[in-house]
Amino acid sequence: MITKTDLEKAWTRTLPYVVNTPFLRSRFLSNLWNAEVFLKHEQQQEIGAFKIRGASNFCNRLTGKSSMSVYITHSSGNHAQAVA
Repeated sequence: MITKTDLEKAWTRTLPYVVNTPFLRSRFLSNLWNAEVFLKHEQQQEIGAFKIRGASNFCNRLTGKSSMSVYITHSSGNHAQAVA
């Protein structure tokens, strides 16, 4: 189970690598679902995707013999850009 503390630690680890992107209300989805729906505009990250958050969090958790210098990914898309 992921705790609030886990989320706070991940947020702190990713701060140096991500852009603070806005939440914007979606009028269409809010009306469709009769709820207040907000979308996080992660396309405003430098790589254009949210993958930078997970990749930077994972790389910063590596310890011991593992390090960012040996992190290998099999991707040719957003995740590969985030790792790079």
